[in-house]
Amino acid sequence: MKNSVPGNKRILIVDDNRAIHGDFAAILAPGHQSNTLLNEAEAVIFGKATASEPDDFDLDSAFQGQEALEKVKQALAENRPYAMAFVDVRMPPGWDGIETISRIWKVDPDLQVVICTAFSDYQWSEINDILGQTDRLLILKKPFDNIEVYQLASALTEKWRLAQLARISQEELEKKVEQRTLQLKDANEETKLMAEKALAANRAKSEFLANMSHEIRTPMNVIIGFADLLAEENLNQAQKQYVWSICESGNNLLTIIDDILDFSKIEAGKLKLNTTECPLEHILMHIDSTMSALAAQKNLGFGIIRRGQLPSTIHTDPGRLRQCLINLANNAIKYTNEGYVHILVTTGCGKNDEMLLHFDVKDTGIGIAPEVREAIFEAFVQADGSSTRKYEGTGLGLAITKQLAELLGGGITLSSSPGKGSTFSLTVATGLSMDDLPKISVPTGDDQQDNNKANAHVPQFSGKVLVVEDKESNQKLVKLLLEKHGLDVIIANNGREALEICEKQSFDMIFMDIQMPHMNGYEATGILRGKGITTPIVALTAHALRGDDEKCFDAGCSAYLSKPIVKDKFLEILNRYLTGSKPQ
Repeated sequence: MKNSVPGNKRILIVDDNRAIHGDFAAILAPGHQSNTLLNEAEAVIFGKATASEPDDFDLDSAFQGQEALEKVKQALAENRPYAMAFVDVRMPPGWDGIETISRIWKVDPDLQVVICTAFSDYQWSEINDILGQTDRLLILKKPFDNIEVYQLASALTEKWRLAQLARISQEELEKKVEQRTLQLKDANEETKLMAEKALAANRAKSEFLANMSHEIRTPMNVIIGFADLLAEENLNQAQKQYVWSICESGNNLLTIIDDILDFSKIEAGKLKLNTTECPLEHILMHIDSTMSALAAQKNLGFGIIRRGQLPSTIHTDPGRLRQCLINLANNAIKYTNEGYVHILVTTGCGKNDEMLLHFDVKDTGIGIAPEVREAIFEAFVQADGSSTRKYEGTGLGLAITKQLAELLGGGITLSSSPGKGSTFSLTVATGLSMDDLPKISVPTGDDQQDNNKANAHVPQFSGKVLVVEDKESNQKLVKLLLEKHGLDVIIANNGREALEICEKQSFDMIFMDIQMPHMNGYEATGILRGKGITTPIVALTAHALRGDDEKCFDAGCSAYLSKPIVKDKFLEILNRYLTGSKPQ
């Protein structure tokens, strides 16, 4: 449809007085004497020296409301609608003007109407009640002014044209929107179909890799098995070297196949955890026996350090947890040429007071550059991806470990400096609550010896620390951590109790929980600062969203430490604010 509408000068005059029709014709139709007066008036109004002839309006007459309605219907049927109508109010014996307009608008709602009346037949409020609020209706009092009639006719016929133009534009816009909506719908359907195809292709690829891994693994087990049997025979030195090479290469290949198999299962969503209640110490002993021999081959120190109270049993998949730890320890040994690899085992508090296990695998190896730290957790990526790299591998190990850690209810993070070593921090859920911690006995025997070794390397400070925490399990955990560093600890159960204690005692440091009953950490910190207390206050809270640290600083806290507590950050806080203490 063309975006234009021709002018429409068709006007219907509805009045029972035939003389009125003549008056309208004299004003609006050409060739009448009154046009001279109109021209003169127009020249005065518009400043023209010679006025032009008025527009040629197409007038039609109806003398009763019923006749007017029929003419409107006929005009619409011929596709020659009226642009406007002048309608008299009193037209006995039929419909009056108001009823006529009401009926006409039901047929042609676009018609512009001017009510012509010599009396106050209706109040404007009454007309509105009957016809409704509208911008298509005006009132012209009799006797009317010629120029006023002419200007009304000109303005309202143009208004009708513009309204039709707006309607056409709206219809065209709606059509375009509808077409665009259909296009977007088709595009969305196509995108959805492509995504389904991509998912199916990815699933097929993963299933293929899984099947191939199984198929390759079967003959590899035979090769390795017979190589082991052959190694037991009476072989000369060269033959033993050949067999050893076969075994080593076979085991390396089997590790790669296992990685591909695990990655395929994870990617296809088919990896199932076998969660059970298992002894933590059995898992740690297995890691120790497996990795100690490997570290000894490179003359590296290896040890598992147990710190604090550890649960005797946990609810997890022991096989997958061992896999994560062996993967991290094996990487640490691979990339460490001198020094040591240690695994520090601690507990921490997660959401809803859940007990978490932290395994910090620390090495003194080559370290990892900042620009590749995030990428190394992606599949098939290595820190050194050059064709001349010294260290072999598929680059799947850390990607698998990361996904397994998430399946085990935790995660993995990395801190590293090139040339200074790395620390991979693995966190897993235990299926236990921190409320179970008091029921856990401190390890004895060999475990206790490991703890004694660990304590020998724990920095010791002197000083008094106030721990403001409402949960008893968290109180015991933080108290235990601080006492391991030689600090005296006082407990306050909420902010109000902390204020009372600080009235009587002074402290070297305050750990302040944020969410507590009676008085939260924000309020307590603000009051302490208001009293001039400058003691370092460390916000210790499970709130770890962006902006939560700023809230703590705004309240007057000196530092912010989120739960679960990370050992390195905790120690960093102690070193920062207890520098006046003397390590023992």
